[in-house]
Amino acid sequence: MSRRGALELLLRRYGEPVAYGGAQFRAVLRPLTAGGEDGRLLYAGPADRPLTEGGRLTAGARVFAVLRSDAVRLAGEGLYVRAVLAPLAGAESGEIRLERGGAVFARAGAAAVKAARDAREEAPWGGEAEAVSAGAARWELTLTDVMPEDGADLFAPGEFRTVVEKNGEKIVYGGCRWAGAEASGSAAGARTLVLLAAGRKKEAVQDG
Repeated sequence: MSRRGALELLLRRYGEPVAYGGAQFRAVLRPLTAGGEDGRLLYAGPADRPLTEGGRLTAGARVFAVLRSDAVRLAGEGLYVRAVLAPLAGAESGEIRLERGGAVFARAGAAAVKAARDAREEAPWGGEAEAVSAGAARWELTLTDVMPEDGADLFAPGEFRTVVEKNGEKIVYGGCRWAGAEASGSAAGARTLVLLAAGRKKEAVQDG
């Protein structure tokens, strides 16, 4: 057995399931530092699954950003990929799907969510105290490893909703429209998509 084959056997035996670029495989993850307080991990994965700096990798319910990555080679043969991962703040993983008209038209590997309000400073007439208006809330979602269903158009006009299901909880972002997109470079057809959502609510997960 070649060195690469032996290492791939070890990864399959001792690694944990991860997802990247629309593919699922096994890799070894361990804390980068002795205490592991900062959450960064040292990654070792198969040579045929290269990681791109800035990409997003999921392991169970955890989502990580790839800080740096390179291929370990010996005598011209690629043995494995090593990388440093950092936990992605505000990220959600699980089953993430985009729905339009009740039908799923795309799925994503991970979502980073930011919330903001269009609040404005107000100075009431005749008053001395300043105040801040409540403002309308909105959510910005950055979806990674977005894969459209067969024949679906990611950029069809009209609003849609993004559904995140994890740990028995269902979070729905409604009134979504895309704000930007770029090819991820990690899988054919996979993209990073930035969305703006007008609302967020929790719904009951249907059994079965």
